[in-house]
Amino acid sequence: GSGFRMQHVGIAMVLQESDLDSGQSCQDKLGALRAAAISALLTDTSLGGTVQVIDQFDVHYAAAQSQAGEPSFQSAVVNFIGLAPVTVS
Repeated sequence: GSGFRMQHVGIAMVLQESDLDSGQSCQDKLGALRAAAISALLTDTSLGGTVQVIDQFDVHYAAAQSQAGEPSFQSAVVNFIGLAPVTVS
């Protein structure tokens, strides 16, 4: 029927870092980037008015290996679900 309901909206944010010298430094940089991204999400839980509120989020890390002499590269994906009001007719 017609009326109002909350629609779940899924969004993913990909975070990437690299370092020429150290895997640990790369991991530290990715951790700082992840913290900044989550802080930004929690500062504006409407995502600039895109959704009414963020309902849930999680972080998944991609394993990265590098050979000696090659840059370290690591990434994380922040997945989050927002709730957006919609009118159904």
